[in-house]
Amino acid sequence: MVVRRHPETGDRHLGLLNWGLLPSWTKARGKTVGHPFKMTPRQRQEALARRESGELLTEITRSYNVSAGTISRLKAPAPSQGGA
Repeated sequence: MVVRRHPETGDRHLGLLNWGLLPSWTKARGKTVGHPFKMTPRQRQEALARRESGELLTEITRSYNVSAGTISRLKAPAPSQGGA
C-alpha cells in the first residue's frame, strides 16, 4: 500500500504500488530505476577501445576493478543517422 496525493487537489488516498512497473511520477521527476553504472562513460569508451584493440579481458577488468561481465556487456555506440 502507498499513500498518494492528487497533484491538483492535494487529496490523499491509498493505492497499490505495482512492483516492476515504473510509476508515472518517477518519470516526471526524471528518476531512473536500477543500479548506477560502475564505470563512467569515458571509462566505458576506453575499455571498449582496449577490448577492440585485442587487450586481454582480465587485464581490463583488473585496471577498472570490475567483473568480466561488466566489460563483456559493453557495446559500441550506435552510429548516428545523418539525414539528408
